Amino acid sequence: MLRIHFAVVLVAIASFLSFGFVQKTNPAEVLKAINEYRASTIAKARESGTQLDLAAMNAEVLSRAKTAVEGVKIESIDAAEGYAWAQLFQLAEMPKMACDAAAKYLTTNPSSTQRYSAQFLMINSCNSLGEAHMVAELLTQMTPPNASAAASLASSTAYMFADTIHEKLGIAAALKALDDVEKLIPFATMTSENDQRLADSARVGLTNSRAELLLAAGKKQEALASIDKTLALMKPENASVRTLTGLKTRIALVGSVAPALTFEKGYGEFAGLESLKGKVVLIDFFAHWCGPCIRSFPDMKKLYEDLKPKGLEIVGFTTYYGYYKGENVQKRDMPKDVEYAKMAEFIKEHGLSWPVVYGDRTNFDAHGVTGIPHVTVVDRKGNVHKIKVGYSPDSFGAFRSEIEKLLAEGP
Repeated sequence: MLRIHFAVVLVAIASFLSFGFVQKTNPAEVLKAINEYRASTIAKARESGTQLDLAAMNAEVLSRAKTAVEGVKIESIDAAEGYAWAQLFQLAEMPKMACDAAAKYLTTNPSSTQRYSAQFLMINSCNSLGEAHMVAELLTQMTPPNASAAASLASSTAYMFADTIHEKLGIAAALKALDDVEKLIPFATMTSENDQRLADSARVGLTNSRAELLLAAGKKQEALASIDKTLALMKPENASVRTLTGLKTRIALVGSVAPALTFEKGYGEFAGLESLKGKVVLIDFFAHWCGPCIRSFPDMKKLYEDLKPKGLEIVGFTTYYGYYKGENVQKRDMPKDVEYAKMAEFIKEHGLSWPVVYGDRTNFDAHGVTGIPHVTVVDRKGNVHKIKVGYSPDSFGAFRSEIEKLLAEGP
């Protein structure tokens, strides 16, 4: 009799669970908790005066998001909660699921602002998946709800989406995408200081991407003209003028003789670019404080190790900043000789095996340096073949392939 009673209890418990009485995950509540965790973690670091451990915080966010979406299927979620789920999938680094959840949310006929937010999440997810056709299609459907959103979309297109479209659909499609998003920006009404800053940033990004695409298409003069057109819209004191002037210098340099490097002293053997004629030379403009520069070193070292026997040379070029790591950060008055001596530590720490030389900032201007790392690629004849600004592990493979191809062309 007791066995029968116990069996009935077990069946009752199983029935309770099978009919879905287990509490359902509320994606909005999970998102709220994650955002509160982020805010409190940042606040604690600020209050304690300690450096924020961004990697640890991001790892915790990733873990929480993955736990929340575990076992969740798109067909089972409520369409009205689709955008919240999409955000969680995005935080969990699951772009396909994020895209599908956002698409389901769009079937609910949301407000124009909510619709745009979901579409913006979708286009970022599609871009990370390399789905160029979907990226291009979404750009034709999106209507930014305000000027700042329009400028943000333009910047994202310039720095991310256009590259994906170019790679998969070609230069013409990428140029069209840039032209289309530029038309969405209400420049005439963007009169506040913040709006003007956003407008300038969007203009610079669009111009940069457009000029590089035109250069890749063999239309160097059109590329330079596009920069001049944007410069004409800027006031001389605008900080963006320097950025665009540097861009113009970089575009103009391609195919021309590489400007000489004037330097006062350095580590390793380097007698000037002229002495390296017949070699492919990478001039790596860097600084001891530059995170992306340092992150590029492992790839650069492997490149140098593998390709030096085939005729590759690297020259590191830097200048004085008045401090080193934690020393003299506030005053920035470290004597040049002291800072120069610190570079020996830096070279040893990062295992740099190529020459590193010091010169003044006129060298940076001559090469159009507005951001680092900046690598000027000089061919065997001494002409600028390419200029690469910035570093990412994903893009370095293509850069390496281009260097290998250039070396294979021979003297």
